[in-house]
Amino acid sequence: MEGLKIKGEWFFQYNNGPWLGPFSNAMKAAGLEKFAAKVAGLDAPYIAMGNAGGEVFRKAVGAVMQSGAVLRFRSTLSLSEGNGDHTWIGVFSDATAEVGSGVQINELTQSFSKNINQVLSVECRFTFQQGV
Repeated sequence: MEGLKIKGEWFFQYNNGPWLGPFSNAMKAAGLEKFAAKVAGLDAPYIAMGNAGGEVFRKAVGAVMQSGAVLRFRSTLSLSEGNGDHTWIGVFSDATAEVGSGVQINELTQSFSKNINQVLSVECRFTFQQGV
């Protein structure tokens, strides 16, 4: 899936007859901004990373920023945090510092390394746009 899209559909039923639809509609810019604002309000967001062996590090999201229909979750890993080789990174909601807690919202499958002599800033960006 390339990016986040929102698809709106309508259905009609007359006199308990068959449902008609789906009828597609156009999402409005203000509506997309509202969806972004709601997602920005996720409880206890965390960014976690790991490899084939499972999750190896997680940290509370440091900043949630919304600009119109674009939503960004950002964290910075200090010299001592998240060091090692990783094959995935993801955002979790309703999470705690405990590995495996919460609901995984997304996942990027991407190999990357973090060394003890590096500070790494990570950002997950959701763009709410008209679906197809």
